[in-house]
Formats: sequence, C-alpha cells, structure tokens
Amino acid sequence: MSSTSLRLYPATPDAAPGDLAHFFVALQAVGLIDPAVGYSVEGPYSHGPRFYELITFHISHMVMQLALADNQAEELGRMDSRGLCRIAFSEVSAEQAFLGMSDTRPPRYPVCAYMVPEW
Repeated sequence: MSSTSLRLYPATPDAAPGDLAHFFVALQAVGLIDPAVGYSVEGPYSHGPRFYELITFHISHMVMQLALADNQAEELGRMDSRGLCRIAFSEVSAEQAFLGMSDTRPPRYPVCAYMVPEW
C-alpha cells in the first residue's frame, strides 16, 4: 500500500456501504469531497471544504507544479504538496480483502511491541 494513499475503512470490518451513491453523498455532506461533483466510481475528486479539518497531514513539502507546453516543461510555480491532494475510490466490496504487500511486517502488540506469533 502506498504511503501517499488515504484509505477509509468501516469501524466494523465486515461492514460495507450498501448504496455507494448514498455513501458518496454522505462524504459530500461532511465536506470531505467536493459537493459540486456527481457520483461516479471513477475519480479523482477534489477535496471538499472541510477536508483539511478532517484530515491531518503530519508532513508536507513544497513542490514545483509543471505543465507541458509545446513539448516543453513549463514551471507554473511552487505550492504546498497538500494542495495537490485528490481523492479516489477503489472498488468497494462486501467481502473483506487482505491489503498486505511483500514488504509488510508482522503486527506487534501495542503495549510491549512483541511480534504477534504465527502471523
């Protein structure tokens, strides 16, 4: 899983939104995604008016925005990387899915940090 991705999960692992259009409207209502966009599983979406209240970025950095003009890269100016954040939705499934990768490590107990055996 990319460290540049934000993934939302239900509090109960086996819960999934029954109606994705209704779920999408709820995300717009709380201000996470742009309320001017119609529902579609295709993305990406711009962040909503409360996005920065709801999501905390611990680290950001300045980036140079570029555009292609006449087959040449043109500098548009510097901006905070948080401003380039877009929201996309992956497939929603009623079934649970394992999202681990080959570079993951076994989980640890939160108090003593001992690795969970036989993971």
